[in-house]
Amino acid sequence: PFPVSGGRREEESSTAVAVDGSADVEAETPSAHQLSLRLLGGLELEATDGTRVSSILSQPKRVALLVLLACGSGRGLLRRDSLIGLLWPELDQDRGRHALRQSLYVLRKTLGHDLIEARGDDEVGLRRDLVFCDVKRFEREATGGNAESAMDMYGGDLLPGFFVSDAVEFERWLEAERLRLRRIAASCCWRLAEQYEAGGDAVGCSKWARRAVDLAPFDEGAVHRLIELLDRIGNRAGALGAYDHFARRLRAEYAAEPSPETEALIDRVRTRN
Repeated sequence: PFPVSGGRREEESSTAVAVDGSADVEAETPSAHQLSLRLLGGLELEATDGTRVSSILSQPKRVALLVLLACGSGRGLLRRDSLIGLLWPELDQDRGRHALRQSLYVLRKTLGHDLIEARGDDEVGLRRDLVFCDVKRFEREATGGNAESAMDMYGGDLLPGFFVSDAVEFERWLEAERLRLRRIAASCCWRLAEQYEAGGDAVGCSKWARRAVDLAPFDEGAVHRLIELLDRIGNRAGALGAYDHFARRLRAEYAAEPSPETEALIDRVRTRN
């Protein structure tokens, strides 16, 4: 099970083809939209007019469709065939299109007809000027160089624990998106660690560097970077502790040992006068 809160939700496929449209104008703040969709660290779906939309949360495949639409490229509409391939791969084209039409009908009926738009028979998407999505805001802040604002938005993995049966391609998409967003978050953390180091704030620097490693705990390159940073700012005990934590976890999870390069690095830290 994953954390949910009454509201509504949507989704899209990373393989979907986007076209120009109104979907690229995202609501600026959660209070400036008709629907708020939070997917990082859990699921919260809320309509600002007080409309009850919690019924959608009990329908995983329709939630998945909403998530795909919401997490889309942000540049426009999505091809229906791409959505069908992710959510109804077992159906032929006619039955797949029927299943998609039925799900879109339910979403429109529950969330509001004006929130979902279509172009002909091939493309569908969300009105981003009416929908706030934390994933899109996180990406926008990160790519805009606003690392701290991005991390304020990053509440955790994309839909942790969420699962849709009989939709293997969607599960692959979801796992790939989790990894992609986690990497963006780690990059933001390293950027912040560097900023705090440059400003002489060792505590802030250490905090963000450790969080970056927490996002990729078995990335030995990130552990190297953390050890070197902690040693550089004068926290040798922290550097040694970071190595010990990594080594213990590696042994427990994979019955493996740190690489010779990592061992050589920590030996240099230990023996430095």
